Amino acid sequence: MHYHKIPPIDIDRNRNSFDKLLVIADKSGSEVKLFEEKKYPFDTLKPCIIMKNILLIVAFCFSNLSHLFADPSKAVICGRAIPSMDSTITLDRLMNNPITGRAPQESYVVTVEEDSSFFLEVITPRLTTGRLLIGNRSYEIVLFPGDSIFVQAQEEDVVFSGVGGYKNTFLKEIAELGLNDAGIAPQFNDRALSLPGFLEFMKNVKDGRIKHLRENERLLEPSFRHYFESETEVIYINLLQNYPYYWAKGQGLEPDTLTLPAGYRNVCRLSSVLKDQYTVLPRYTTILRRALYESAQHLKLKTSSLSMEDAMQKVIMDSLKGDSKEYYLTSSVFFGLKFERRDSIMERMFRTEVKDTFYLKTIATVLDNKAKFERFIGAALPEECRQTVLCNPSGTEMSFGEVLAKGKGKIIYLDIWSVTCPPCLKAMPYLDTLQQSLKELPIEFVFITIDPERLGSWERIFSLVPSPQNQYRFKSGLQAKLLHFFEIDYIPEYMIFDKEGKLLDYRAMSPASLEKGDDSLLLLLKKLATS
Repeated sequence: MHYHKIPPIDIDRNRNSFDKLLVIADKSGSEVKLFEEKKYPFDTLKPCIIMKNILLIVAFCFSNLSHLFADPSKAVICGRAIPSMDSTITLDRLMNNPITGRAPQESYVVTVEEDSSFFLEVITPRLTTGRLLIGNRSYEIVLFPGDSIFVQAQEEDVVFSGVGGYKNTFLKEIAELGLNDAGIAPQFNDRALSLPGFLEFMKNVKDGRIKHLRENERLLEPSFRHYFESETEVIYINLLQNYPYYWAKGQGLEPDTLTLPAGYRNVCRLSSVLKDQYTVLPRYTTILRRALYESAQHLKLKTSSLSMEDAMQKVIMDSLKGDSKEYYLTSSVFFGLKFERRDSIMERMFRTEVKDTFYLKTIATVLDNKAKFERFIGAALPEECRQTVLCNPSGTEMSFGEVLAKGKGKIIYLDIWSVTCPPCLKAMPYLDTLQQSLKELPIEFVFITIDPERLGSWERIFSLVPSPQNQYRFKSGLQAKLLHFFEIDYIPEYMIFDKEGKLLDYRAMSPASLEKGDDSLLLLLKKLATS
């Protein structure tokens, strides 16, 4: 089963005790800290940068002095928004843990004051990325501990200044040039380019990003340059690793039958991927896993007596060193725990090989969260989840608790999905099979999309789902409390509730299991409905 990262790309259910792993994670031999504190040099804008008005000059001076007194584990974003803009400023999708892809507090919302000013203090114990929403516009943001950024929001533009401001101006320019994820996505998703054509496109994107970096590097912190160069390489590798598969499927071909140009083969080689500087990025897990798998396949061909599992273990032990090894083992254990697909070999390797307190604390935190979720099995959801606001196709708002109450007396199988999620769409025919097989039993299939209506109109949704019944969307999209409480970062996500609306499973089996002839989910739902 594949999962789709929110927002859009890329794991035997087992409910064993986590106690042993938790004890080992807690006994690291030294104090376990949630985040390793790193010091970064801060940027200073060159005198030649012309401020647009006196307000910006004053703000720039203030923000460049304020970092002397600032909490080094926090960053400040303040500024002014014109009155016609929204009354709130949002900072969301925050990430400073490259394993989990999350930050301790993932979003902030502040009110714009009557004088159009706003002030936001953000916890940033290490490099933190996110998205700043002002009005109907969004901007990619990178924050370092101690940054003091002033934002002047205008009708058609936003100006960043102060300590940390220039790197975010740089990211805005990268977006305007179409060299960020949003600019690349249409070409990847349309799959209209041939394999050589997409390879050339990605080379131009990579060259364009690095060219713009070189033109601005004197104004950018060395640590940001390091981050941006790493991100550029990882984006390039990740998309070239994935494009042939999706392109082949679009052409009705089997990916294994393709003869790939050299550029595609190169990015699957472990020697091209294995770099410790990439460990600051969540996507490093994806590209490293693919390269390790390719190496294990080659090893298995040479040594036929090896199983694929043994070959993978040997490649990991023989090829991975240093931070990349600890990063990969931690990531593997994390995903195994998150998706109920634990790997005893990876856990054993984690216990013996991983010493970094940041990685140890990451797994300890995941275990703590799982224990929190498990407490709600067989119980009513917390009120914050029940109050999550949904909208139905007619525009009527209702809480998730009301949806559960509406289904009282029936088993509820919940599908959280998106119209842009390939694994979600792949599962829909099997959901239809389940519905048809169980239609005489007291079971409700409920669908909630994370998509805003501009992305997933109801007409589009109805064309993709098995039935127009029980269709909802989260009113607050990715900010929905249900998503945050259960730390739902990947979709599809399935849940099962009993006839009283109590939670039975928050990581339920996917209907796509039927593809492999596994009817465990079908039998489980029958049993629950008839008991």
